[in-house]
Amino acid sequence: ETERIRIAADGALGIGGANYGTSGQALLSQGSGAAPVWGDIGLSVSQWRLNTNRDIPANTETVLPVSGDAWYEMDNYGYGRLGSAMTQSGGVFTFPSTGIWRIEFTGYWGVGSSGSANSLHSRIQTTTNGSSYSTAHEQQNSIKSDSTYTYQGFYNTYIFDVTDTSTHKVRFTMY
Repeated sequence: ETERIRIAADGALGIGGANYGTSGQALLSQGSGAAPVWGDIGLSVSQWRLNTNRDIPANTETVLPVSGDAWYEMDNYGYGRLGSAMTQSGGVFTFPSTGIWRIEFTGYWGVGSSGSANSLHSRIQTTTNGSSYSTAHEQQNSIKSDSTYTYQGFYNTYIFDVTDTSTHKVRFTMY
């Protein structure tokens, strides 16, 4: 019979005999009925930020950035990119490759002393057809400010299976 799996004395796993792969590789599925193979994961990380603070219009869902603001890819202060970069136009991010992507949207918002009770919805929205967006993750924060400017943090995360880079996109909104 043909050898299918081998475990070396040091515990290394070989598929199809002594094929142990190389450092940084993982077993990748080749689909139903096919043997897995060793390959590169193709990990990409792309970090972005808004360049300044801006007011979000009340009672209006706003796709970020707001007027006069811009998204910038982080390339300093110890942050950077691993792999291919995402691209952004008009607040819509396009993925450079297919695969499973972890999306995070974090930040702080504030209410001044003139505010009473306020609520903010921060949302990750995705599309799989390139035009119709739906909320993939939402966090709602409610705070009350009495006599000082009050900050509140928000954190959103979502796992997105990007199977087509021309139609699978993401944007970030606040309401």
